Amino acid sequence: MRRFLASLALFVSPFVLFTAGFCILDPYKILWSYTDYSDAPVQLNRDYISTENYIAHRRQYHYDSFMFGTSRTSGIRIADWQPYLGTNASPFKFDASGESLFGIWKKVQYIDRQGDPIHNALILICTDNTLQGTNDSGGYLFIKHPALGGGGWGNLYFSSLRAWASDGFFIRYLDYRIFGHFRPYMKGYIETRGIHFDPVTNELFADKPDAELARDEEGYYRRRQKMFYPRPAIPGEAPAFIGPVQRQMLEDLHRIFVMHKTDYRIAISPLYNQVALNRKDLEALREVFGASTVSDFSGVNSMTANPRNYYETSHFRLNVGKQMLQEIYAPENHDPDPSRSRP
Repeated sequence: MRRFLASLALFVSPFVLFTAGFCILDPYKILWSYTDYSDAPVQLNRDYISTENYIAHRRQYHYDSFMFGTSRTSGIRIADWQPYLGTNASPFKFDASGESLFGIWKKVQYIDRQGDPIHNALILICTDNTLQGTNDSGGYLFIKHPALGGGGWGNLYFSSLRAWASDGFFIRYLDYRIFGHFRPYMKGYIETRGIHFDPVTNELFADKPDAELARDEEGYYRRRQKMFYPRPAIPGEAPAFIGPVQRQMLEDLHRIFVMHKTDYRIAISPLYNQVALNRKDLEALREVFGASTVSDFSGVNSMTANPRNYYETSHFRLNVGKQMLQEIYAPENHDPDPSRSRP
């Protein structure tokens, strides 16, 4: 019996150590409470962080203005948005990585259930993912906070533990935590951008790209020349995604905004690929929210034409965000760029 127990202990000990390491180190910062999520050596679940920050600070800061969307909201700074809201507004960036319509809908519902005001709302829609999602996302980076999604805490923990085990990530993580040196085999696993967060507004800052651009913009784009692939002469339109389920979610968002007397704006991201929002989806958005509140920056236009308006082929720069705000809040400008072309 003793020999059996010893063999069993020897067999399970690696699993115990593996799980204990996950619980003690909490690499994804989901097990313990944190006042600051900055400078984590791994990419974190932005949906989880956003929701935790909102829950922790809503009573203290009395948020009443919200920006929703994917990580591309990082191109629109709260400081640049504030003048359009008024000096007394209390803004919060309620974004998530790869955010879906489902996630935006759940966040607006959650704010409403708390009884908090929604005086202003800016929703950023991306043609490559926002309108497709009508259910909770999968994977530790994208799964919704249990307060929003239907998966519960067990689903969040299991997804994160599985990511901890996947492709030997925990080995890379432990190596980096112990020795503090980034090695080539850590690329794609260890976060090196020096990301930090404003705990009040929940804004994310990745300062290294802007610092590099300020030092040497020519060199920045020369070193990334291969990344900025040539776009086709006629990029075309995205597929139509708005069906009955999406339409119901959009109409529910509109209902909540009307109830809160929200000054709401809908903006379609100017993506590097220059693929335009499907015209049927654009028509549906304008039907639900009103043409004057929907600004379409997708497709071929003055913003998307210049590769130097992007940090890489996914995220636009801050100068683009400022221009978007000017046009979003210009009452006479319902179609921000008349030069935008569609097939």
